[in-house]
Amino acid sequence: MQAGTFDARTNRYVSWTYLALDRQAWDGVILELDALLIHIDDEQRRAAKRLKDSGGSPLAMSIASAAYESPRDAPKAP
Repeated sequence: MQAGTFDARTNRYVSWTYLALDRQAWDGVILELDALLIHIDDEQRRAAKRLKDSGGSPLAMSIASAAYESPRDAPKAP
């Protein structure tokens, strides 16, 4: 953020979501997050090939993700 890169692109993405789930939904969300990581790895592999073929320069992207049990009485943003 201090480097000014967060707003460098209009198609950036950030979210923070509180969910109330049952065990089945919890497991489903985790499966989808696992699938997303596989997709991201696949995209990186395809990009590496395209960059090698084109001689282009890579764009640096940071991705952070977390899924954990929250306290039941966690404060929510106003």
